[in-house]
Amino acid sequence: MVTLVSRTQPLPQPIDAVIFDLDGTLVDSSVDLQAAVNRALAEHRLPACTHAQILAAIGDGARTLIERAMPVGRQSLVNEVHASFNRHYEACLLDATRPYAGITDLLQSLTMPLLVVSNKPERYCRQILAGLGLAERFCGIWGGDSLSVRKPDPDSLREPLQILGLAPTQALMVGDGAQDVRAAQGAGLNCCGVLWGFRTQQELEASGVRWLAASPADLLAALAPSSR
Repeated sequence: MVTLVSRTQPLPQPIDAVIFDLDGTLVDSSVDLQAAVNRALAEHRLPACTHAQILAAIGDGARTLIERAMPVGRQSLVNEVHASFNRHYEACLLDATRPYAGITDLLQSLTMPLLVVSNKPERYCRQILAGLGLAERFCGIWGGDSLSVRKPDPDSLREPLQILGLAPTQALMVGDGAQDVRAAQGAGLNCCGVLWGFRTQQELEASGVRWLAASPADLLAALAPSSR
């Protein structure tokens, strides 16, 4: 059974740390990702992707994003297009990327340690969070290239928790995708999916998530016992 969290439907307590996904959870980065992908594709005379195609391709890291954006039969160009994407994304990653409404208030209100674990390369995570004035709220930031594995591998969550000396049962994973849910399930963390991101409620429920938040305010209300 899936529960929509709120003040009257709190999350399992206690929660001593919260791990956030980045894209689709803390920030809407889809417009900048689309711009960088399409500029890279254009360099190699390949067709552009729609916003809907980019949304469907996000979640498993930059290289996989490029693989999914490539037209059928052109996979031999993945390395070249990926290199072009990196150059373009470095230049535009803060053009349109912004925190979702209510995220800044959520991060400022929570008092427990906060972490970011993303499949996006770490340098991009840090540039975005710093550029948006959010980096200082996190005691650790891990990207898809920070470790030898990435979500949905449970070790992508276990290693950051071990570094901070936290047990899985002490932490909550918050994300918008099946990668987040499955990594949390494998690592022994509770997980709350978010409905303001890139994935639908149906997709999240199919991943086996038990808790869902409709807004950052609802998530904060559900975390209130731990955040005081």
